[in-house]
Amino acid sequence: MINKFFINTDICDIGADAIVLPANESLKEGSGASAALFQAAGRKELARACEKIGHSEVGSAAVTDAFNLNAQFIIHACVPKWIDGNHDEYDLLCSAYIAALQMADLLNCTTIAFPLLASGNNKFDKGMALEIAVKCIESFESRHLQQAAIVLYGESTMNLVKESGYPVFSVSAHDNHKLHPAVNLTLPVNTAEIQQAAMNWFKERKHQQAILAAGAVVLKTVLKNKKEAVKTVEQVVHIVMDAL
Repeated sequence: MINKFFINTDICDIGADAIVLPANESLKEGSGASAALFQAAGRKELARACEKIGHSEVGSAAVTDAFNLNAQFIIHACVPKWIDGNHDEYDLLCSAYIAALQMADLLNCTTIAFPLLASGNNKFDKGMALEIAVKCIESFESRHLQQAAIVLYGESTMNLVKESGYPVFSVSAHDNHKLHPAVNLTLPVNTAEIQQAAMNWFKERKHQQAILAAGAVVLKTVLKNKKEAVKTVEQVVHIVMDAL
């Protein structure tokens, strides 16, 4: 099982084998965590690397070098935008997490750092986004991954995590390079062959289908105790839409 933990700091200062960037289908720079990571990694170099890949399906993942980040790889997890709950948003967010974890495992990474995917500008409910993140990491059967940091941004998100019963490690702004021992990480050997092999694995349709299926299984677990809450939210959405 992967050891997960929450840390309150700037994700650009995290040291990890792989850092996850919340991506869009075109793999172009977005806002929020995407913009911050592009800037920290080196905007021109990262944009050029993404242009070579060109496109990624929502719920999938791609990989580039991490350039100026304290990491070996950036994994671009293509996350959905919240619409109304009836466009497979939950399934696709689960799939994006599973895809990022699978990519890191294929790259022989032992450590990975995530922002709380889709909880900002993509407008997912933060509580649901948190539950999906936790369940995906807990359910993933890794060969190499050992640690997963979920990096929090904003006091409201940190309070939500604490209220959910999870401890949060905080790092002061002037001490970002002296992180909690759990994130004193060792980088793997970087080889173009490993990176290309991982990308080729993801291009195979059967593997894409397997990731979507795994995401659906995780989602069922997440929603098992939230059916009534989700039903209520959907009813509210329909009422609002009817009123517009």
